[in-house]
Amino acid sequence: MTDNTPLQGATVIGKSGLIVGLTNEKGEITSPPVSQYPLTIQYIGFKPVTIDAHTDTIALTPAEYSLSEIVVNPCERPIKRMTFYAREYASGATGSDTLQLFTEYMFEAFLVDSNTKVKGYKKKDSNLRLKNLKRYARYMNASGLDSIAKPDENDEITLLSWKDILTVPNYKITVDSSLSTTSATSNEIDSVASPASGQYQLHKRNGVLSFISDPLTQYKDHKWSPFFLKLLGLTIDVEEMLTMICYRVNDADCYSIDDFMYETYSLHILARGKVFKRIFKTDQPIEMDAYIELYPVSTTYITVDEYAEMRRDKTPLSFEVPTAVHPLSPAIT
Repeated sequence: MTDNTPLQGATVIGKSGLIVGLTNEKGEITSPPVSQYPLTIQYIGFKPVTIDAHTDTIALTPAEYSLSEIVVNPCERPIKRMTFYAREYASGATGSDTLQLFTEYMFEAFLVDSNTKVKGYKKKDSNLRLKNLKRYARYMNASGLDSIAKPDENDEITLLSWKDILTVPNYKITVDSSLSTTSATSNEIDSVASPASGQYQLHKRNGVLSFISDPLTQYKDHKWSPFFLKLLGLTIDVEEMLTMICYRVNDADCYSIDDFMYETYSLHILARGKVFKRIFKTDQPIEMDAYIELYPVSTTYITVDEYAEMRRDKTPLSFEVPTAVHPLSPAIT
């Protein structure tokens, strides 16, 4: 990149399609086994890079993005219908078995301005609603099994998915003027309070404003063990979770869903529950990784009557992949 700033949270994917690690705050990662080369390094906002052998420094080139045009008529159409494309890489591994899950999603959400009351609008509709998906699973073990399948919702491998943590950033953020500059290629870094929870770092690079958050700073020993999952036999320790929300830089330094470009979630999990152990047929803890990307596809302002009709519509959305989505890792393809 142009300023040689380390990139925290870059995802490294091995030749088998497994996530083999995430870069730390210094942009570093423990060198993966030679058997995992070639490696694909990807980071939202930059073009992915594939390397065939170990190297000390890898430079990523900024990607170019464009936002779709939005026609606004809020007086007559107070509800904003947005569609989203998402994709998820997830895996679970023991000493002998590996499961991989790759899923593409189409979502829908209905939003209103936080200061606006709309009769008939239900706030829960601001959450992402699943409108379509494509899912593929890969099963590998030490005896040589390597197979691909299309699991349904009842298949236990879907427990590897973390799509339910995705949220729509439907709030406004005003950036302190001391952190802003007029240069689209400048870089500013600071820690500021998150509108949701915890702390996040603010980065301004290549005309993109990024908020990188580590929600686990709120938990003891930097580890989250959801109690409600323990009740279901799904005991897990979330040992790493990085979220990044990105906006197109504007002159006002005030950002909303209209400036939203994409968000990502990166997780590393140690699964110890009986359900996971049954799936993997092991008594050992299972190492799990997940990486999720969410992109806005379209925005339409609609009337209350149109909203009422659309929220009842069960027709699946057609898949639309935004131009901002970078190519898949060759191993995933």
